[in-house]
This record gives sequence, structure tokens and C-alpha cells, in this order.
Amino acid sequence: VPYIDGVNWLVGVVYYDPLGSEADDTAEVYGGLTFSNLPLAPSVKFYRDIDEVKGTYYQFSLGHTIEKIGEWKDKGYCDLVLGASLGYGNSAYNKGNFDDVSGGKLNDLTVCAALPIYIGNCWVIKPSINYSTMLAGTIRDATDKSDNIWAGVRISTSF
Repeated sequence: VPYIDGVNWLVGVVYYDPLGSEADDTAEVYGGLTFSNLPLAPSVKFYRDIDEVKGTYYQFSLGHTIEKIGEWKDKGYCDLVLGASLGYGNSAYNKGNFDDVSGGKLNDLTVCAALPIYIGNCWVIKPSINYSTMLAGTIRDATDKSDNIWAGVRISTSF
């Protein structure tokens, strides 16, 4: 596996089986690069449906981490992570996902904030809040909710 300092990469496969929905199951491959040594750590990712839609979605992101905005004894601290992404779907992606919207379009803008809390040497609790909006008018018209807010908490450990 090639290694370049400051360049992180990812590849994978996702299988979707929408339980309780009339939508068909499908699979996609994805990949991406993040340039962590550049200002705002730009990244580019792609998601290619290889089953039902056979379309491609591209995501362009920027982010910044403000380290150790809070510290306490016993090796605990927290960071502030801010990010934004812009998504583009090609014609096949848009036609397959948005009731026959034609043509490639800028699909969505998402902004997020997270507060990872590091406890000791092995635990991380990461609450986050996110907002997304659909950009293209035809895609906004084809969605039930064009603006969405969601939150989550990720808990992880290493040993």
C-alpha cells in the first residue's frame, strides 16, 4: 500500500438494504483522498452505485480542527471540529435518486460541528450537529425535505 505523508486515502464497499421500504437494495464502491497537510484539509470522495442506479456522487470537503479548546486533569481534553462539504451527482445518479431529475448538478451543501472529548488514552466521545440543504431547484422539488438538521454521538475506544 503506497504511503505519502499528508495524504490519507480510503476505499470501500457499501451494501444498502432499505428495510421496510419499497426501494430496491443496491451496492456502491467508494474512494477518496484527504490532504491533511494543506490548509483546511481538503478532501475529495466518490461514491459509485454498481447495482441499481449506476451513477456517481462526488463530495468535496474542507475542515478545520481547533485543538484542545478545553483541558482537565487526568489526561482529558476536547477539540472543536468544523467542516463543510459540497456534493455533485452525475446525470445517472440524479435520475436514479431524484424522480428522474436529469443532468449533473450540485446536489447538496452540508456543514457540521463536532466536539470530540478525549478521556484518558483510549476513549473518545464525539457529539456532532449537522445541517444540509439541497442546492439545485429540481432536486429540492424532488425531495420531501430539502433542509435537514441531525445530531449524533459516536463513542469509540482503542486498546
